[in-house]
Amino acid sequence: MDWNFKAAFNILDYRRAGEVDHFDLREFLTKNGFDASDDELIAVMRRIEGGDGKLSFTEFETAISPTIIQMENIVEADDRKSFRQQQPQIPG
Repeated sequence: MDWNFKAAFNILDYRRAGEVDHFDLREFLTKNGFDASDDELIAVMRRIEGGDGKLSFTEFETAISPTIIQMENIVEADDRKSFRQQQPQIPG
């Protein structure tokens, strides 16, 4: 699976400032039908940014990489399961 981190980051960084703050995150979530309080957004940002209240591309990539790897593993496991289910059963 090919994940383009920069393209994903640019979706959040709609102002093209080179960084994302909790206002950018709110804009993205609101456009996609999600609602979160300022406290929730700030808490999320604090978990993944370097302490300045803004998420750089490097911080974004570091934070999201483990999630992508987990997703890839899930997809691969599902693919293997589907493949096994599609195999003809040979009567023994």
